[in-house]
Amino acid sequence: QLWIYHQPRLMRSYAHVVVINGPHTFIHVCAANMKLIVKAKAIIKQDDQSKLDAEDFCFIVRQSCPSEREQDIFSKRAISSIGIRFDYDPETSNCETFCNGVHGNWEQGVQGQSIRGVVQNGVSAVAKSLGIVKRRDEKLTRQMQKRFLKESLVLPYEIFD
Repeated sequence: QLWIYHQPRLMRSYAHVVVINGPHTFIHVCAANMKLIVKAKAIIKQDDQSKLDAEDFCFIVRQSCPSEREQDIFSKRAISSIGIRFDYDPETSNCETFCNGVHGNWEQGVQGQSIRGVVQNGVSAVAKSLGIVKRRDEKLTRQMQKRFLKESLVLPYEIFD
């Protein structure tokens, strides 16, 4: 995982979390267009690492691969997730949720526990209110788990419903 630190105006600092999956690419959560932003939808996609060239403050988090699985299992799980579209929620379905799921951690992420900035609270409120009036996509974690089951990418300690 690569955590990219941001400190925008009117917002509490946060990190965008991505999975590096090759020498020149990464996989991450984004709103691919304005229509998805307005609907509080996000999609998992792959991008070229050159898009990260201007980032100044990043840090890497490495997780050990389970000995029972191949060394590139996390990369395979990230690639398997490309194209998943879901209802974005800053607290429960975000870039950290995606990256943690790739690594077999299905608990709520660190960043979602402390939404405090003006803009972040606004995004969270809009995302929740839109859930009442819009068609809901299946939960990000559930979509990932289904793909991992279908493609035999389940980690030894994971049990899905």
